Amino acid sequence: MAYPPAVAHQWSSHWFNGRQLQPGSVLFSFERPFVLEAFSASHSQLLLVSLAGGDGLAGPSTRVDVLFKPVRALHLRRQYPSLTVRCATADEASAVVAQHPGLTLGTGEHVFVLNDGGGHVIALATGFYEDERSNYAPSAFAEGWVEPGGPPWRRQALVGIDRGLDYEAAATGDLSVALDGPAVPLAARMKVGTLYIVMLGSTAPRKDIPVDAFVTRAEAEEFLASESVRAPAKRWIETVRIAV
Repeated sequence: MAYPPAVAHQWSSHWFNGRQLQPGSVLFSFERPFVLEAFSASHSQLLLVSLAGGDGLAGPSTRVDVLFKPVRALHLRRQYPSLTVRCATADEASAVVAQHPGLTLGTGEHVFVLNDGGGHVIALATGFYEDERSNYAPSAFAEGWVEPGGPPWRRQALVGIDRGLDYEAAATGDLSVALDGPAVPLAARMKVGTLYIVMLGSTAPRKDIPVDAFVTRAEAEEFLASESVRAPAKRWIETVRIAV
C-alpha cells in the first residue's frame, strides 16, 4: 500500500483529531528509538518518549513526546527502534476491534497502527511534541495538568503514573555516596533517591522557602522539631527525588 508523506516535525508539534484522521493516512514518522514511558489511568493518556542525545546518550539534540488520548484499548511493545503512526484502514480497524471482545468504536474514536504490525492504540486523538527540553523535564503535554506554581519536585509527566517509575530506588548509603563522590553523567544514573527538605512558610503567597535538606526523614524530623522549639513558625517536610 502507498501511504501519503508523513508530516514534517523538526522542532515542532502537531495534534491530530477529527477530520485529519483519514483511513490509511500516515500521521508522523521518526527514525529514532521510542519507549513506552507512562500511562495515566485517570485521563487515559498514553505517553511514548524518544530521549534527546547528549550527556552520555547518542542521538539528536531534540526530545520527542508522543501522546494518545483518551485511550480505550491498546496493544504495544515496550520499545521501538523507530516509530511510524498512521490511521488504520477500515479492514485493519475491524480486525483490531475484533481482538478486544465486547468493544465497539465510539464516536470519534480511531485505531492507530504503530509500525505496520508493531501494535495499535484505540483513542480519539494523537500527537507529538519535539523540542530541546531536558530528558528529566515533565512531558510537554503535561503543561496545564501539573501544578502551575508548584515546586519542581511535584511536577509530573502526566496526571497519574509519572515518568521515572522504572528507576530502582536507591538506598540511603547509595545516595550519600552520590552526594559526596565525583560527578556522574545523568544518563548513567540508574537509581532514584529521596532528599527530605524542611520548608519554612511565608505570609506572602508562594514565598515559602527551603531551609535545609537531609538524607533521611528522621534527620529532617529531628531538625524540624528543634527549630519549632527555637522559633515557632509554619514548617513542614517536602520530599525531592534525585537521580543517583
